[in-house]
Amino acid sequence: MIVDDEVTVVDGLKTLLKNRGYEAIGAHSGRECLDKLRREGADIVFLDIRMPEMDGIEALKEIKRMSPSTYIVMITAFATVDTAVEAMKVGAFDYVRKPFKLDDVKTSILNILEEIKFEKTHRAITPSDVLKLKNCFEFFKSFSRKGVKGLCISGEEPKSINKRHGLKNVENVWVTEKAEGAEVCVNPKKLDELKSIIENFTSKNKNVPVLICDLDFLIKQNSWEAVKGFLQDLNEKIRSRNTTLILSADPGKMEKEELEKLQSFISDLPVRLIFEATSSPVRRKIILLLDRQKKSSFTAIGKEIGITDSPKLSFHLRKLKECGMIEQDQDKNYSLTWAGSETAAVLLKMGDRKSILTNIMWVPKNL
Repeated sequence: MIVDDEVTVVDGLKTLLKNRGYEAIGAHSGRECLDKLRREGADIVFLDIRMPEMDGIEALKEIKRMSPSTYIVMITAFATVDTAVEAMKVGAFDYVRKPFKLDDVKTSILNILEEIKFEKTHRAITPSDVLKLKNCFEFFKSFSRKGVKGLCISGEEPKSINKRHGLKNVENVWVTEKAEGAEVCVNPKKLDELKSIIENFTSKNKNVPVLICDLDFLIKQNSWEAVKGFLQDLNEKIRSRNTTLILSADPGKMEKEELEKLQSFISDLPVRLIFEATSSPVRRKIILLLDRQKKSSFTAIGKEIGITDSPKLSFHLRKLKECGMIEQDQDKNYSLTWAGSETAAVLLKMGDRKSILTNIMWVPKNL
């Protein structure tokens, strides 16, 4: 959808896109855009910043509220570039300048298509996603997709936990077993047995979530060093299997010393790569470029990745610096930090399609 109060802009961009095989519709105000989006939908919206009644920034916020998955590219003139950069901070994917350059429009669309493909193949959970969820079970379910099975390891009877939390397409492992004739579960599974179960499951099922939701029970039944070694071994084993390991515990059932040890361990975990650093094809290209060249100037980076718009490039470099992925030396040359190098290594594996973004994550039982 192209949204601009200038008819010539809408008609011109519609024609350009239709000639290249895209379906394109137009709107001439923010209100008309929202109405058409409700009725017809759109994967990408080119949205002018300056419009009467409802300006582009206001429309952007409404679109993201109404249709979060829609990609928005701001249309800007030279005088509103700063506003376009601000729009990217609140949800716009990109911006293009008027008068349009065919290459700029084409690049923006190709970047969006690349991002859609990346998201489908390498699904990422952001901190904001976690905050929307009620507990570790909701987080666990958020990974579920058609045909993808999850593994839930808990101290609660499987039928009960599945019914209470609405778990479907899940394989359950009960960390305790009933002794013959006993009314309660008294025989805890050994850590080696649990590790074997998890490794067997992840070897047969790819790109799956594994939830261990009762770490407090495992810590009670084993020494802390044994549990720590168990988790570290698991992380190494499943790292290349496209698996997300989700850890959770009930702090109310733990001694202060146990809780402190667990919190210290969690803080050191190699968690999912910072979403802001990898949520844009431009930023991924910068990381991989610096991985190859080790050091590069602002101008050289822009030339290598095809970004001629200085404010746009500055925005992405600033994001990477804020995430601790890149740094600058005294000569203002950019290079990767240790975290950036680790990110580059994972991105290269993802490019080879041998493995995808995997990690070990901590989510409290009750958020």
